[in-house]
Amino acid sequence: MSRKNQRIGIASALLLLAGCTGLRPETAGRDLARQAVPEAYAGKIAEATIGLPSRWWEQFGSAELNGLIQTAFGGNLDMAQAWARLRQVRAQAVIAGASRRVSANAEAGAQTSRARQDRQMDSSNDFSLGVSISYELDVWGRLRAGTTAALLESQASRQDAEATALVLSGLVAETWIGILAQQEQVALLKDQIQTTRSVLDLLLERQRKGLSAAVDVYQQKQIVAESESLLPLAEQNLQLLRQALAVLLGQIPEQPPELITGGMPMIGALPDAGIPGALLEQRPDIRAAWSRLQASEWDVVAAKADRLPTLRLTGSAATDAGKLEDIFDDWAANLLAGLAAPLVDGGRRRAEVESRRAVVEQQALAYRQTVLTALQEVENALTRENHQQRYLAKVREQLDYAATTLEEAQRRYQKGVTDYLPVLSALNAKLRLERSLVEIRQDLLTNRVALCRALGGGWTKELKE
Repeated sequence: MSRKNQRIGIASALLLLAGCTGLRPETAGRDLARQAVPEAYAGKIAEATIGLPSRWWEQFGSAELNGLIQTAFGGNLDMAQAWARLRQVRAQAVIAGASRRVSANAEAGAQTSRARQDRQMDSSNDFSLGVSISYELDVWGRLRAGTTAALLESQASRQDAEATALVLSGLVAETWIGILAQQEQVALLKDQIQTTRSVLDLLLERQRKGLSAAVDVYQQKQIVAESESLLPLAEQNLQLLRQALAVLLGQIPEQPPELITGGMPMIGALPDAGIPGALLEQRPDIRAAWSRLQASEWDVVAAKADRLPTLRLTGSAATDAGKLEDIFDDWAANLLAGLAAPLVDGGRRRAEVESRRAVVEQQALAYRQTVLTALQEVENALTRENHQQRYLAKVREQLDYAATTLEEAQRRYQKGVTDYLPVLSALNAKLRLERSLVEIRQDLLTNRVALCRALGGGWTKELKE
């Protein structure tokens, strides 16, 4: 058998061996994370009867909010950075995949030599052309493992971008709700200031008639001043929220968007949280952690395969000619197969395997932590939903009592049965409860946003770069 046929036979045998002996990832640690998922949420509310819309923010029925979130997806700088990172990781995956393909290089040269002989200058030309091809046989699956890990990292990066969009949608919605709540607070404070000033005018008139004491007037002036002192803070918070919204949209804070919505939306029916296991697919951050766990397992395969011999096939063809038109006439070609095996490396490759295995353990724990955090976010939102609704009902009941108490106290004061202190106490209580009611409604809406964001959804997969 010729030497060339021997090389071809060896290469064919190794290719057959590669299909049988390729290493596979170790997946023993995967169940560690999935065991954290319960069968049902502890805080699940029986009244939840509607399904979560594909784009959760649409449940608020606001075209303004829909537009703001879409604007944020296109203009937010964190979102733009996430897409840029994705493009970078995808390019790295292409680089990793290139190692599994044939590498070819071409070389061309031209040389002119001159020499003096018998007092005459002689010259000669030399032209060369060559092509070399190199290909590594992936006997143990090292290249395949590296490429698979890179593709999984690319997949995780895409899911990171989706997670950024999920968080961004919640931030925009919460900021929008905060702006509407502060607008209501500003309007309420202005109305309260007008009301307390009207009462002060009545007291001043009664004082002129000798029906009210000076202390009553001073006490009422104190209430007016208190209401007036709260207005600048509410206006400040409103402006700060508008500036924050501008930055979320990728705009300069000096020119915040003007909102046209007059008040906070009504709180709708509670969406069905479903089963906890659905979070594994609905939450992009969980999917990203899962992809990274898989990628780390393939990195172990690559590290283990790196300890084994590698086989590289190389081929070359070259020609030389004295004239350019003869460059393609005579060629010399050869095919080589080279086998390289690590002998002594000071334990570097073995340590690399152990290092990669530790990364797998770390990624498994990170995946479990991500799942637990997601479950906690849903449970917290369900718990707050249940208690905040009851709290809101009780505050509304207090406000009704405070309004009734104020009417009765004013009637008794006008008849001279009591002094002004019961009126002052009832008025203070009513004003405070009115302001608290706005804050509680804001908290309910913000918590609903947190619940919907915690549940995730498949809408992030539809995002375009």
